[in-house]
Amino acid sequence: MSQKIAIYCDDGTANVDVLEASVQQALSELQLDDRFVIHKITACDVINDHDSLSSARLFIMPGGRDLPYVKKLAGRGNERIEEFVKQGGRYFGLCAGAYFASSIVEFEKGTPMEVCGPRELKFYHGLAKGCVYPGFKYNDNSGARIVPIWLHQGLADQVGMNQCWTYYNGGCEFIALNDNVDIGEAETLASYARSDDHNSKLVW
Repeated sequence: MSQKIAIYCDDGTANVDVLEASVQQALSELQLDDRFVIHKITACDVINDHDSLSSARLFIMPGGRDLPYVKKLAGRGNERIEEFVKQGGRYFGLCAGAYFASSIVEFEKGTPMEVCGPRELKFYHGLAKGCVYPGFKYNDNSGARIVPIWLHQGLADQVGMNQCWTYYNGGCEFIALNDNVDIGEAETLASYARSDDHNSKLVW
């Protein structure tokens, strides 16, 4: 019986069809395409349809804009997502989906695109700060780039390499807050290798 991968598709999400195709390609390359089926779900599904999340193994929150996520999933929606994870489901946040799952967002502070404030999910008990690299524009891929990331020892040993390259377009780094608050169970898998020698964390 196929297991479900749920992809959030509602106000604020961007390039969901590309994401779906990428996930399908990854499953095919891993020879897992006969074990998983991909479904798109909305905020209404998350809140009102119990099976939309409970029957999934993985919930993917795509990139885009996180403020519409905040608006549509506030309260009960985020509670359902939290329940899903507590019951063993996996949350995979990409770009805006990663900002959304942190305690505090600080996006392009001091610019016309600024988005700053607390978030409800708090899967990462710290600050999601971006952009890591300059040039991001909404609805425009001119600021997108391929960037190197350094893999930390445990992951590097598993995959047999210390560095790889990844697509980047507006994502965040994860920063612990200096308030003595427990950041929870967070393992750093990799760091952005930036030209200013500042290593920004990618956290699992």
